[in-house]
Amino acid sequence: MKFGPSYTPLPALNIFLPVDQTNHFFNIGYGWLCKHCSAEDAERQHHHSTGSNAPADRKTNSNLSLASWKDESHRALTCRRCGIEETISGSW
Repeated sequence: MKFGPSYTPLPALNIFLPVDQTNHFFNIGYGWLCKHCSAEDAERQHHHSTGSNAPADRKTNSNLSLASWKDESHRALTCRRCGIEETISGSW
């Protein structure tokens, strides 16, 4: 489908896939992902994709930086990779 030059897409509405998030983590449905480590991973992947085309440079790290609950109360998350912690509220 082609659109004319005056076509302006509407802003994306996040009504179909709500994302639960905190200041430092977001819930991806099967775990909480550290925003800081995932940003570093994306930057690293971008850096490697713009570099040489050697096979070693095309490998990506599929190990997501999933957080774990700090204790049994499930009121605080901690990133296993960078160690950042955050107390959260709500029922997760």
